[in-house]
Amino acid sequence: ATDEGNIFRLNLNKDRVVGLTKGAEEVLQFLDKVITEEKFVTNYYKRFYLKKGDYLLFHNWKAMHARDSFEIDPSNWRWLQRCYYQ
Repeated sequence: ATDEGNIFRLNLNKDRVVGLTKGAEEVLQFLDKVITEEKFVTNYYKRFYLKKGDYLLFHNWKAMHARDSFEIDPSNWRWLQRCYYQ
């Protein structure tokens, strides 16, 4: 989201992110409630799986995105290649 030219980022990994203040923690809990409620999931949530050789492009500051956790497999490493453009 932007506010007068400022860009705000949020990492909402519930296992790793906690609010540093009571207010911040309340905001994180509220956001979690909003993005997991039925109406949001039905209208905005799309799950898909990438296969070897697939790629995905999106505007990182305009799309809310996530991925499931995965176990590290030494015989099949995940390789994330980033590309930045303006």
